[in-house]
Amino acid sequence: MKTVISCESCQLAAVKQHVGFFGEDEIWCTLSHVVVDRGDGCTFGERGEPGVAVRLLDVDLGGDAAVRGW
Repeated sequence: MKTVISCESCQLAAVKQHVGFFGEDEIWCTLSHVVVDRGDGCTFGERGEPGVAVRLLDVDLGGDAAVRGW
């Protein structure tokens, strides 16, 4: 029987850091591509430290924003 590895101590997990002043970090499962709770776990994981997730933000200023500051 395989042991259950918690998402908090899984090498396949990534921590999504919150943006702004308030909020909590989320744990993202890179295997199933979903946000998981700290108490969740599975038998497919590997023991280790979770990585850090990178969020790519797309910002479109448009022509007026660059010229007039709108």
